[in-house]
Amino acid sequence: MRPTRVSGPTESAVSVADAKENTRIDFSDEDALVQRKIDAAIADLDGYNGILGRCICNQVWRMPFACFGSTLKTPFFDVSAVILKYLDAAGVEQIVSSGDYLVIEGHTGAYLHFIDYATPETQEGHPQPVWAEVTTGYGGASDVPGNVKEAIYRLVDHWYENRGDIGDNRTVPMGFDHIVAKIRRVPV
Repeated sequence: MRPTRVSGPTESAVSVADAKENTRIDFSDEDALVQRKIDAAIADLDGYNGILGRCICNQVWRMPFACFGSTLKTPFFDVSAVILKYLDAAGVEQIVSSGDYLVIEGHTGAYLHFIDYATPETQEGHPQPVWAEVTTGYGGASDVPGNVKEAIYRLVDHWYENRGDIGDNRTVPMGFDHIVAKIRRVPV
């Protein structure tokens, strides 16, 4: 079952001013272009489907489940909050108390592990009567690690300097893969 994003980040991981400083742009004529490059770089790297396989700035994702189990696995890393919900037998949305489960960060994502919890009856016939709303990401822009910001800067700089076709078939800047390899998470 695939997660869907409920709400995106409220701030960008890097600012136009920081990207311009990194790219050595000292005029404001192309600020809108730089912002588009930042947005494109973050879109490529960020989130469940992004190159990093993790969220950069905090955002909320909905992860559906077909049923309860002793442990529910999510594909998310850097989880700061979870609200676990379900449809009861009457089809009414209910919230599971956060004291009934632990959020455990694993190397393939976070797990919701129940502590002596009697599984409630869920709505019969519903394909996904249980779901988690997961807040995931490093936090705000100031919490994003330098190597993540560097990956964004490399893409912004590369795309800014190479606006047309790239003759040498290099689709990412030098050093980019090395940076990303150290921070990438791939859920299994």
